[in-house]
Amino acid sequence: MKKDSTNKANINENQHAKAETIREIYAQSEDIKLPTKHLNWTAVFVLATLCGLLAGFFGGYWQAKSEPAWLTNVNDQETEDIGTILDLATSTDRLSRDFNILTIESLSGQTVAIYQLKAFDKNEDFDNFYSDDNLVGQGLIITTDGWIVTHGGVINDFNEEYLVITSDRQGYNIEEFIYDKFADLVFIKIDQDNLKPITMGSLSSIANNEDLVVIKNNLRYRQPSVSYVRLSNRDYLPVTETSDYLRSTENLRSFILLGDQFPLVYAGAMLANGDSEIIGLLYSNGESTIQYAIPIFYIKIAVTNFLADLEKIPRNSLGLSYLDLAEVVGLSSDLHRGYSKGLLVYGNEQLEIEAVIPKSAAAQAKLEQGDIILAINDQEITAKDNFTKILQGLALGTTITLDTIKTDGTEEKIILTLDVKP
Repeated sequence: MKKDSTNKANINENQHAKAETIREIYAQSEDIKLPTKHLNWTAVFVLATLCGLLAGFFGGYWQAKSEPAWLTNVNDQETEDIGTILDLATSTDRLSRDFNILTIESLSGQTVAIYQLKAFDKNEDFDNFYSDDNLVGQGLIITTDGWIVTHGGVINDFNEEYLVITSDRQGYNIEEFIYDKFADLVFIKIDQDNLKPITMGSLSSIANNEDLVVIKNNLRYRQPSVSYVRLSNRDYLPVTETSDYLRSTENLRSFILLGDQFPLVYAGAMLANGDSEIIGLLYSNGESTIQYAIPIFYIKIAVTNFLADLEKIPRNSLGLSYLDLAEVVGLSSDLHRGYSKGLLVYGNEQLEIEAVIPKSAAAQAKLEQGDIILAINDQEITAKDNFTKILQGLALGTTITLDTIKTDGTEEKIILTLDVKP
């Protein structure tokens, strides 16, 4: 027992001595004294790097296991990758980078500016200058020897005199006009060789909301106006009143719908994709601004047919007006007879629109108002099909087969040969 008492006394004395020593250390100064021994910084760096890697690993693991609610799609659908979102947000910037200065200059060399010709007055200086007040629109070069395509909103009077300005600021008079009634295109000829024609693309590879470029030439030497625009609809039927749903095989009614509007001086300007291919020509339909473009498909057909003739622009002609049953809602059941797709041969006396043009291919085949066309060449006509476009894509004068439902309800296969008209 005496030994235990002695040990406890020694322990108490040692603890009391340590406490006094600690109080003395803190009482000496409030400053923290750094050790004089040098740290091993290599070891510190390695340790910090290892900690960072571990933190990243466990942080990623935590995020994958406990995704916050604001990152979760409420419909339990797959959320968009953040890279995709950023790509969409900067798509215009990407396109702008794709269209570098050399590309823009090359494209501008494929288009021309068209002005009303001014009478020269030798007594006036400034009055002889050309400006946008004299600019009627643009045109696209289609051959090296001076053929250019624009549309009727740019050149609407063949008796007027015009001045065509190329991208290198050379001016030319128009020597010849040829009109395409189907698409309201005008082919003009200038006396110049070694021009650079456009490269025609395709709308099939262009998605809705994809960014495109519009180029308008002006009087500045190879410094065109460049605008970026989104594709809103590739096959848009402008409808301001219900009668506009009535289509015809004899003229173009569907256009590219653009996401922005342009001044009228952009009429005839090129619409190009990121591969520097032309996919449309800006079209003025009489409104105060431009929001439509003629699809390159119809221009390509016109150019192909024209180059085979050089005097006119032949087109396939069927000679009927129709309603696309997939487009209209509210049509009398006596007319649609339960069909939700296909074409209803239809006209309107008040609008002086004939269902079947007399002496046309349709008239010769005994098509009449009220007939429903379900297929062409065994290809079912659906909402995705533009019947007029299908006809224009066929070789000139092709023989076709139409699956029809006659007004008395009988089914009939009608075989006919398309007319060819300028």
